[in-house]
Amino acid sequence: MGPVHRPGAAQRRRSQDRRLRPIFYVAAEGKDTNPGTAAAPFATLTKARNAVREKVAAGLTRNLLVLIRGGTYRQADTLAFGPDDSGTGKHSVTYAACPGEKVVPSGGRKIAGWEKGHGEVWTVERPEVKSGQGYFRQRFVNGRRAIRARTPNRGWCDGRPVQPIQQDKLQDPVVIRIHLEGGIAAWRTPEDIELAYIRNNDGGRKALQSIDAAARKCL
Repeated sequence: MGPVHRPGAAQRRRSQDRRLRPIFYVAAEGKDTNPGTAAAPFATLTKARNAVREKVAAGLTRNLLVLIRGGTYRQADTLAFGPDDSGTGKHSVTYAACPGEKVVPSGGRKIAGWEKGHGEVWTVERPEVKSGQGYFRQRFVNGRRAIRARTPNRGWCDGRPVQPIQQDKLQDPVVIRIHLEGGIAAWRTPEDIELAYIRNNDGGRKALQSIDAAARKCL
């Protein structure tokens, strides 16, 4: 018995292929002044989102596919998607990496100018951090998370609130007594220090306001 051909099957496949054909391309070496084609791709995910948003506002007549070439895409601001970027019940909006390629959206910033200090300590001065205009909590060296300056260097110290914390005043300043081998120091800029804690099944970070080294207390 010979093969059975279903009338219209090939035509339906071609129709599906057309609906899934990429409408925009993004590449790290592209330009946002480009039209977003395979030969002249956009440079940023933000530009692609804005271009898709215009298509959505005009009314979708097909599925939209944005193909992203491999590379790291650095974001100066949060890349936000909302209802204006969404598909409909009939047509979808998809952002996908090119097959076999790795796409890394990153909000990281490159920090240069490191100077070696005592032992294994490296330091750098960042004007935006010094002026209070920026702050970072994570640092990576050669793709691996690195440890920021901390006390103690390993493990945890014991810290307890001097007074019980009222559940209706969780945003109020809290005085904490810290038990640390060698004690705590009257560091010059306590507002630059964070207290990372785990206690009573709760974990978080608190910014310091002041330090009383003699009493081993911080606020």
